[in-house]
Amino acid sequence: MLKILRQFRSGSATACRSHQQRLLSTATTVAGSGPPTTFCLTTQSPGSRRTTLLLRAMAASTTVSDMTTAVSKPRALIYDKPGEPLATLALRGLPALRECGPGEVQLRFLQSPINPSDVNTIQGKYPIQPPLPGAVPGHEGVAEVLAVGPEVSGLSAGDWVVPLTPAQGTWRSAGTFSAAHWHKVPREIGLEAASTLIINPPTALAMLENFVELKQGDTVAQNGASSAVGEAVIQIARAKGLRTINIIRERPNMEATVARLRDLGADLVTTEEQLKDDLKASGLPSPLLGLNCVGGSAAQAVTRILQDGGTLVTYGGMSMQPVTAPTAAMIFKDISFRGFWLTGRWSQAQGLTGRAASLDRIVQMYLSGSLRPPAVKAFALGRWKEAFAALEAPHRGHKVVLAPSTADGEDVA
Repeated sequence: MLKILRQFRSGSATACRSHQQRLLSTATTVAGSGPPTTFCLTTQSPGSRRTTLLLRAMAASTTVSDMTTAVSKPRALIYDKPGEPLATLALRGLPALRECGPGEVQLRFLQSPINPSDVNTIQGKYPIQPPLPGAVPGHEGVAEVLAVGPEVSGLSAGDWVVPLTPAQGTWRSAGTFSAAHWHKVPREIGLEAASTLIINPPTALAMLENFVELKQGDTVAQNGASSAVGEAVIQIARAKGLRTINIIRERPNMEATVARLRDLGADLVTTEEQLKDDLKASGLPSPLLGLNCVGGSAAQAVTRILQDGGTLVTYGGMSMQPVTAPTAAMIFKDISFRGFWLTGRWSQAQGLTGRAASLDRIVQMYLSGSLRPPAVKAFALGRWKEAFAALEAPHRGHKVVLAPSTADGEDVA
């Protein structure tokens, strides 16, 4: 190891991809000859910016051998035409990573969630569609920077980054991307928080701030409260001094689910059937803001308890049932019905700067302890069919994520 460090400090090493691969091969041999370790190799060529390549051999899903494979033999889940994921996706090898050009970064993906928007994209139902054939799905995830090209500032090898724009294709082990579309996040927030950072928490934050002017003590009602967005709503609302009415479906582990949501800060957790009686018994005021991700009768349940002039915001439709606007609610209570689409209208209005600022606010919530990440279940890329099977589990209580650069035989649960 000391010999390798001396070679890199001599100034003769370059940051080209072939040299990185030789480094990784040597480092893998050294790391494999003794106990797991963490070490940092720094390269410096005459007249160039210093580049640091951090190799973390002791991390469960970030071994040196995984990094070597991710760089030399990258692969991805790919589809050529719209369809159901199990029928249309295939795990394929990709060309070896090319060197970074101006403004580019080379990334290795650590965790990439499977979100409903990803499934809808593959099915051809989502408004944002990648070019076909040869599309790589994945709107969300966290990656580690392997190398940076000229004209890139603020990022260096070893940093963690998340996408600022959708459809980057995160279901791959590694790739080269425009640095402008990636945002640095601190490792201190942890892998689960970083990998699930860009969709659910910003959705919760934006819905609590962009539709109704809420003050401390006001109440927000939501269905789908045990979802990742629902849990984020509960926690962010609590931090703002807001109270929450949370509607969930009946389930075998009902008591445990209620206890978990109460621990996150929920004021009332109930079912659609018990909502009226439980709300009356709670003494909570009628909500000004209602959040709907289910549709059908669950959306009507939230609408019915809104106070005069309240607003129902729909951001999902898990039941596949339409949202019906009751005539009486519109005429006599002046209820407004709005929609929210994070990766579309909101992201376009915010721009890269606004999106980055929103993520930074959420990162601070994680660092302060006012927000906790959702539980995740990770699957190596070669076990992607198992991951999709896990999505079908009722009331699973965790997000399903891919660990694209983890060896297929490694347990990443």
